[in-house]
Amino acid sequence: LKACRRDALGYRDAAILRLAYDTGVRRSELVRIEVADIEGPDAEGAGVLFIPTSKTDRKGEGAHAYLAPTTMAAINRWREAGDIRKGPLFRRVVTHFDGSIDRIGHDPLHPNSVALIYKRLVRTAGDKRLLGELSEAQLERMVAAVSSHSIRVGVAQDNFAAGEGLPAIMQAYRWRDARTVMRYGARLAAKSGASARLAQRFSQDCKR
Repeated sequence: LKACRRDALGYRDAAILRLAYDTGVRRSELVRIEVADIEGPDAEGAGVLFIPTSKTDRKGEGAHAYLAPTTMAAINRWREAGDIRKGPLFRRVVTHFDGSIDRIGHDPLHPNSVALIYKRLVRTAGDKRLLGELSEAQLERMVAAVSSHSIRVGVAQDNFAAGEGLPAIMQAYRWRDARTVMRYGARLAAKSGASARLAQRFSQDCKR
């Protein structure tokens, strides 16, 4: 987020990062979001995203996802900068050769653009030393590892780290395959599993 510019391009990027993290949407779902799909803000500033279709929604019933007040504020900042009243929420920001903004498009972002945006922000964060001291080779490996799925994976890992259970994670972020989620959180789950808790109790008993 600190790597995002302080202009329309940066406001769009920040809104994408925050919304993707809150909801765990896939790239195809992200680029299909329209202004009308967002409800709120409520009295506390939070909102709700309606996801009409998703990979796991076999019956086409749609799903709802929570949007934090900071995310709603970021979305509104982007909408004001782009004068976006209806239609696709996330659009292409066309820049000049020097990086200044030329115009904001009307069509939705292409799904392939999502990974490019993430990679650009990681590279910028690395160049600004926001990720700590990294060699150029380390930064290149980090950028290469980033994909449009990275935030969705990170959300699952953060939920495991916060102690959330598998069913709750699958329900909140619309995962269909438990094995996939467990693979993403295997290391974190191991640290909070029964064997880890037992070892902690033994360690505490020994200290007594």
